Amino acid sequence: MILRAGRASLQRLCGHDVARLIHTATGRTPHLTLFTGTHCSLCDDMKEVLDGAASRSSFTLSTYNIRDDASPNVRYWRRKYQYDIPVLHIRWDAPAHENDYGEEIARHRLDPLVLAKALHIT
Repeated sequence: MILRAGRASLQRLCGHDVARLIHTATGRTPHLTLFTGTHCSLCDDMKEVLDGAASRSSFTLSTYNIRDDASPNVRYWRRKYQYDIPVLHIRWDAPAHENDYGEEIARHRLDPLVLAKALHIT
């Protein structure tokens, strides 16, 4: 007998560690980039949601401070997000170019359910 189950079904059967195993088995660990700034309380809130998800899923996280003049292409990202931080992007594969941070999945606030869906741990 062959049991076919989707990722969500496996998680219900075996728990959230399945998401970590799937990411490891496929070699596709998501990379998250948090666009942030200095003295940003909303950024701190988003980091707390990300910390909570780290125990249920495997992902890498980097931050990009749009107020740091030494950051690559900072003028572009500052102009794009100067009034909108925090912003969270997700990328599943290697970057295609220097500014490839993947798709935006959250702006201002991060709903844990939205993050779980993006990380395939719903």
